[in-house]
Amino acid sequence: MALPEGDREEELGSAADTVSVEGLFDLAAAKQRAGDLEGARRAYARVLELEPLHHDALNNLGVLLRAEGKNGAALAAQERALALKPDDPALLANHGNILRSLGRLNEALSILHRAVSLAPKVPAVHHNLGLVLQDLGHHDDALACFERSLSLWPNNRRVKLDRAACLLAKGEYRDGFRALEARFEPEGPDREGSLPVWTGDSLGARGLLLEAEQSVGDTLQFVRFAAQLKASRVVLSCPPELCRLLGTAQGIDAAIPFGEAPEGVELRLPILSLPRVLGATLGSMPRRVPYLRPPIGAGFALTHPKTAKLALGIVWTATGEERADGLQPVGLEDFFPLLSRADIAVYSLQTGPRSADLENLGALGLVHDLSGLLASIDDLARVIEQLDLVVTVNSAVAHLAGALGRPVWLVLPARADWRWALERERCPWYPTLRLFRQPQAGDWAGAFAAVARKLHAVVAG
Repeated sequence: MALPEGDREEELGSAADTVSVEGLFDLAAAKQRAGDLEGARRAYARVLELEPLHHDALNNLGVLLRAEGKNGAALAAQERALALKPDDPALLANHGNILRSLGRLNEALSILHRAVSLAPKVPAVHHNLGLVLQDLGHHDDALACFERSLSLWPNNRRVKLDRAACLLAKGEYRDGFRALEARFEPEGPDREGSLPVWTGDSLGARGLLLEAEQSVGDTLQFVRFAAQLKASRVVLSCPPELCRLLGTAQGIDAAIPFGEAPEGVELRLPILSLPRVLGATLGSMPRRVPYLRPPIGAGFALTHPKTAKLALGIVWTATGEERADGLQPVGLEDFFPLLSRADIAVYSLQTGPRSADLENLGALGLVHDLSGLLASIDDLARVIEQLDLVVTVNSAVAHLAGALGRPVWLVLPARADWRWALERERCPWYPTLRLFRQPQAGDWAGAFAAVARKLHAVVAG
């Protein structure tokens, strides 16, 4: 029997040829659940050699291939499974997931509506339908699906977090940030031996330890709320490479590396819980920028060419970015329409392995490569302050430039994160940030054509 994605995935032994087809399938599914995708893939291939009409193997193989980002093959496997069992709601649900990953949202919507009609009491089917509705911008309908799923499976943390993101995308910040506390389930935010968690009562003389969490961008975004704290002392625990920069934030008395014992604090709070405790709403959220500044002595001075009317920094890949949805990510090539003018000085703010794209794609000479000079985020902040504009993908650099109060254009996929989903061009978090979205899923050329038109208009005055 096929099960919705994530519910049925299982170990392959060395004696695979000597076991029955069903035994081999069970071993392969165990391998898949253990994370050995290559071993599981080989095992499913063997199952299908022995029994080409094994629909469960086709289903699980499709799930596996989607996890690897091989959505073309995943779609073929799922379609073959569906041809064998066209009314199986689990197969329909997984098929809808793959179509969603490919950006074929209307097809996915139709498939998942059918799955819901066949299995109205299966929580995963309602969840998957909600995700597609959310991608299409139908947030009220998506929210209803998530709540239906939770009524059938109340403790599903993943659905709770998707519901939180939906509420936040709608601008319902009070409910959304309360719902976001599900990120700590089932353990809860307390850890043995740690300080008690602040519940929002008056801090008075008690100091507070804020704890950075999730991504660098999240920490840069949420540290703004420290300025609203009325405590005798606020210490921020964060990655060591962020300490000097975050120590410049208003309301932060000290920034210390993770693991270092704080002094003068009695309570603690994860930083993404700040807007919940402070009762932040979309209308009351702090928007004043800059709320960060480069640390003293950071970075270096840029000398722009005399012919340059505008100094532009670009970032084409978020550090550590991995695409699980199989859609084409942004590449340096997408930025080429921005490089055609001789009166724009273009600087690469890209760090990490992808900074080599400049040489690999022949862009040296068109773009000043700063990657070898940017030793820290402090240096990056100092450089951004000397630029007229930053154009970037969804990355920590977008948050950094916004927190520094510098003009930044953010190029987004059609399905964007909740924090960018509130308005078409403007973002409530950063007044100097402008959004450029794909006209439709996968259309980076359309998004960058809009960026290029706006850039040329700005330079032309």
